Amino acid sequence: MRSFCAKTNNKCLLLFLVIPLFLAGCTGYKPELKNKDTSFKFNEYHEIPYLKYEDIFDEKDNKQQHTGKYSDKTSDGAFDWGNMKSDMYHLTPIVNDMFKKITLDGKKINLPMSFAELGKEFRDFKNIDYSSLTDDITPLTARDSNNNLIYIGKLDPYPKLKKWNVFMSIFDNENKFLIGIELNMENAMIYGLNNNGLLSTKELKVDDIGIGSTFNEMYDKFGKPNIVTRSEDGKDITVVYSDIDNKDNNHVIAFKHRAKIDNPKTKQKQDSKPNVITDISISILRDFLEKKK
Repeated sequence: MRSFCAKTNNKCLLLFLVIPLFLAGCTGYKPELKNKDTSFKFNEYHEIPYLKYEDIFDEKDNKQQHTGKYSDKTSDGAFDWGNMKSDMYHLTPIVNDMFKKITLDGKKINLPMSFAELGKEFRDFKNIDYSSLTDDITPLTARDSNNNLIYIGKLDPYPKLKKWNVFMSIFDNENKFLIGIELNMENAMIYGLNNNGLLSTKELKVDDIGIGSTFNEMYDKFGKPNIVTRSEDGKDITVVYSDIDNKDNNHVIAFKHRAKIDNPKTKQKQDSKPNVITDISISILRDFLEKKK
């Protein structure tokens, strides 16, 4: 071994230099938490790369015709989005296939997943001890080695329901909203993704249905939903597909239409086109039936 290293001195030296770096990379950087961080401000208005503004924003002073894909009625006449009241139907087993067709920025993903699977640039966030956090220190922020930031507004319902998820938001180094996540505090695994009522920089889709698609395009692909809810003023509507597996885990995908959303170009709220999808939320709720008893 000694003679071998003498002949390959440069290679041995390189190896000894690389090993500590490799081990350091495996260990990872531990982001420092800032408790009660009320100073954080996100970059609310910025370019959304995938967004087709003509598909989502009504440039006709809320006079966009409710025709074609924007029509109130589905192609089979079974649903009238413009006049529906909140209602619940049967569970929708198709959601299990929908979960197999989730993409983020065009990349297929599977839930639950780790921070590293969300993106290698986010792997530092796994090193936070989420299980020790308490609601009295929220809101919380933490930056990783890439200067990405995770924001936790509150921990509810984690203190009471340990297996349920906590909503968190991830921002980039310019404080642009990337994506919302649902994190399980026990195992630091991601059980849900959403755009959290904002236009996320990362594009979340289910079988090619995403922000800018319409309820009719959704219905033609997935069929009758499990739940439809309408806001008190009647302007916002949420359509839910869900099913419960043999382990009592509830798989949920919700598509929402908001009548007004922030336009990154005009930097003000603007009317959205009729029945266009403005929000997507995907979640796995573990032991759902057990919690409801």
